[in-house]
Parts: sequence; structure tokens; C-alpha cells
Amino acid sequence: MKKGSFIPKDFRPIVPGSKLQLFNQNINKTKFSAETSESCILFISAKDDIVPGYFLRDIEHSDAIMHLYYDDLGAIWDFSFSDNVLKIYTADKVIIPFSIYHRHPGISLDHPYYQKHIAFFEILDIWKGMLLGQKRDHYQNFSKGYQGITSIRTSSLLNKKKVRYPKSFFVKGDYRLLRDKFKESLIVKSCSNMRSKVVSDEVFSEWDLNKLNNLPTLFQEKISGMDIRVHVCGNVVWPLQVETKDCLDYRYASKGSVSYNEIQLPSFIKKFCRSIAQVEKNKFIGVDLMKSNNKYYCFESNPGPGWSTYHHSSKKIFAKNVFKQLLKE
Repeated sequence: MKKGSFIPKDFRPIVPGSKLQLFNQNINKTKFSAETSESCILFISAKDDIVPGYFLRDIEHSDAIMHLYYDDLGAIWDFSFSDNVLKIYTADKVIIPFSIYHRHPGISLDHPYYQKHIAFFEILDIWKGMLLGQKRDHYQNFSKGYQGITSIRTSSLLNKKKVRYPKSFFVKGDYRLLRDKFKESLIVKSCSNMRSKVVSDEVFSEWDLNKLNNLPTLFQEKISGMDIRVHVCGNVVWPLQVETKDCLDYRYASKGSVSYNEIQLPSFIKKFCRSIAQVEKNKFIGVDLMKSNNKYYCFESNPGPGWSTYHHSSKKIFAKNVFKQLLKE
């Protein structure tokens, strides 16, 4: 029996591509080719993921990238791995990729090819080619608390604590224990791989506090200031400041209400963000910052950022840098 989350369903958005489509049991398995082979760049994602489409439209030579879907693994394409060589089999060719950009979807335990997906993710952990996208055993969306005591903390210390981590509390049980210890305003967010909209105590105080007995929930001190999203790919840093929004969590603001402005960051912030990527051993991350009274706070880092949905004219330049990263062998 699943335990009920403190965060109600209305505040748990479903992000396109975060899960696979329902598997079609009637699909005929492809007869895979073994005759031809070629090198190429692979982009692998869920079919519903909107990030690849924006990226491929923003770059020239998108025909150099072959786009496969995790939904089709085991039916439309398959793989082998031997002597550190990864081969991808399709109906008409065998591909030996030198570069892979993958966006990690959730896989249901009852998926008929669940074990095949897990095996592929494990191979990506040890594959020696150019990989963009988080490794399975590294930092994931459910590791927000772990980031606070490892990558964010380490990077803050390297920068003489110029970037702060908000006071954070994991609560499972009686909320009054936290209320007695912390008098300031708080926000709440999921600390699992379940996505949630960030809301303040003005909203969550109306929720069923008894459900905190079921699962741990992350509370952080509420910081007021300017939202900044920083994307790091390789050594390239792309910072956007949120200029307008119509709710606390700009990621889920109503369509057309959010506007961004590309900004110049202090060198120590760039160093801080690159350091997080290095500690997490992930070449492509998104870092959530807030600037408040000339102080910088880091909330978390996203191991598989939906960067191409941050619409600003500077995105095309960053997309070219992503493509350049994929060209590196």
C-alpha cells in the first residue's frame, strides 16, 4: 500500500517525458540489422519529452544527431556492450556512438523491458564515450538533501561560503516540532523523485499535517529575492534571471507570464556552479539560485535540466555550445 504524501496531487505536476508512455504489448519487435555500422551522436529521451525538439530546432547540423526513444528500447532498438564498445541495433544499421546525450525517464517496475532499461543505464555509468546526462548512481532529483551536505556544501566552502544553502529541515512526524524550533516563514518541496510545486506556509498550512507521519518532507527557510537559473554544460555557463512570474515557483507559472534576462554573474558564482558539476561528475546541470540583498543562495542542482524550455534569444548560442560538447570525443 502506497503511503500518502503530505503534498497534495494538485501540487505534484506531471512533467512531459518524465515517464515513458504505456508500452504497446501488441507492437511487433523489429528484426535488427547486423550488417552495417556507423558512428554518430545519439540523443535518447522519452517520446513525450519536449526538450529534444527545441534543442534540435535551435542548432544547425541537427541531422548529425540520431534521436531514439527510451519508449522503444527492446522493440525498435536494442544494444550490446563488449570490450567497452557500445553498439546500438536498429532495423537498418548498427550504430557505434561516440557521443550520447540522454534524458533519464522514470521506468515502471512492471514495464516488460524494465531490466533492459536498468542494464542500459548501468552501461552508461561505465561507458567511456562523451556522455551528457546524469549517471544512474550519481545525483538524482531525489537527492536534494544529499546535495546540501555534499556538492553544494563543498562548492560553498571552496568559495569561502559566499554562496549559502538555506536552512533546511526534513520532517516526518509532528510539524509542531519544527514550528517550535524555527519561527521564520518556510517553503515546502518534495525530497523524493516526485516533483512538486514550491509553496510557502501560507498555502501548506491548509494541508493535512497528519500526512507528515507518512513520508519525509523537505522544508526550507523562505528567501525573498530574484530567481536565477544557471545552466552549466562542460565549461560553458548560461545564466538567466527571472524578471517576471505570477507565482512563487516560476517553473510552473502560467504560460506567457515568465520572462527571462541573460545576466552577467560574478566570477565566484560561475566557479561555484562549475564546482557543483565537478563534484557531481555531471557535465550538464541546472543550478537554482536566488539573489537576496546582495547575498546568493543555492537551493539545488538539477541533474537533467530542461534547459531548452527556458525561452530567451541567448538560448540558441547555448544550444550551439551543447552541440560542440557532443562533438568532443
